[in-house]
Amino acid sequence: MARRIDPHVHFWVPGENDLSWMVDAIKPALNHTFLPPDVKEHLDRNNIEGVVKVQAGQTHADNAWWLELADEYPYVLGVIGWVDFTNPAEAADWLGEFGENPKFLGVRPMLEGEPDVDWVLQDSVQQTIAMIAELDLILELLVFPRHLKYVPDIARRHPEMRININHLAKPAVPDGTIDDWKRTMAAIAAFPNVTFKVSALVEMWGAFNNGWTVEDAVTPFARFIRKEAGIERLIWASDWPVVLMAGDYTDAIESTLEGIGDLTAEEEAMLFGENAANFYRL
Repeated sequence: MARRIDPHVHFWVPGENDLSWMVDAIKPALNHTFLPPDVKEHLDRNNIEGVVKVQAGQTHADNAWWLELADEYPYVLGVIGWVDFTNPAEAADWLGEFGENPKFLGVRPMLEGEPDVDWVLQDSVQQTIAMIAELDLILELLVFPRHLKYVPDIARRHPEMRININHLAKPAVPDGTIDDWKRTMAAIAAFPNVTFKVSALVEMWGAFNNGWTVEDAVTPFARFIRKEAGIERLIWASDWPVVLMAGDYTDAIESTLEGIGDLTAEEEAMLFGENAANFYRL
């Protein structure tokens, strides 16, 4: 039986975790406690064996807590954490500490929150990226389309490093043109060490438009990257609980199935779990 995995969920407790990114407009949907048991009902209903908890805070305590959750709940299969990429010495200490736990799979900088699109060019950031590659950890990238121009160089410099573009770089964000997004994503897709999460498309479309449809929010982006990268490098994820801004857990699944085009049983298995299992080595 094919494995089904959701490799992008978040857990937090307001007032205890770093949620500095949570602007007032999204607090009605998201400023609540979300813990592993809260997502478990959705996993069971959809025959999903487990999740990867992805970074949503930027503190040492957050990393430690996420790993405690992973140790407590077996269906939390791994953690993508956070380090300060501009402080390589501290990053080395944190990666050494948290890397002792086999469920610590990699890190994610919150590039979308960096006003300087050239942030990644800093020597300190480049040192940290090289360190992550040397440790054989995953680099996940939370970016807007304007940040994509430097990803091909990272992939070229570190061909063995596993890199993932979260949420297809949020193409619905008013950030350049769709043609700009397509051109840069096609360039990134030329590098086989990069994978792409088909996720967060409905909530991002809804954030900038009055509601969403699969035809608008998912189809053009999912089908484009499928053509460029192939189904074997696409990874579905729910982005729960952020998906609650636009719908529910089922919407994250059904919108992807409808938007990405016809799939064979083998292709569906790859998209909804096998690719994640291989990429995260679960």
